[in-house]
Amino acid sequence: MAHQRVVSSFVVAFSFFFAGKQGIVVAAPIVLLSTIGITTAVWVLTALVTAPTDRAVLHSFYAKVRPAGPGWRAVRAETGLPPSGDSLPQAFLGWTLGVMMVYGALFGTGSLLYGRIGIAVFWLAVCAVSATFLVRLLPELWRDQRAT
Repeated sequence: MAHQRVVSSFVVAFSFFFAGKQGIVVAAPIVLLSTIGITTAVWVLTALVTAPTDRAVLHSFYAKVRPAGPGWRAVRAETGLPPSGDSLPQAFLGWTLGVMMVYGALFGTGSLLYGRIGIAVFWLAVCAVSATFLVRLLPELWRDQRAT
């Protein structure tokens, strides 16, 4: 299934590139939104028309990873394993803090390079604050991994 996604993304990107070489100008937001929409449609269609993943593979994956979330309820029941100790809200918070930290660092560094000190201080503060909260959250997120 993964190769269909890669091929669809490549075909869409190449089509817009080829159109540009032919003098057809398409605004960047249209290119981005079209690429996302078409590629997503191919992903969904591929998921719907291909055979589902073998249950043994799902059981093996669940036993190794124990992902959280209601979508794994049936697999969890089939394996007889206990639910994941992970918290989806905490994982989402950790993801959000990580994204804020990385973008804060990137935008802060870029602003410093361009001499925009005021905005650089803002973005570096976003980086520092999100990093501080992420460091405090990580032990809770990794609690189960320390026990194994």
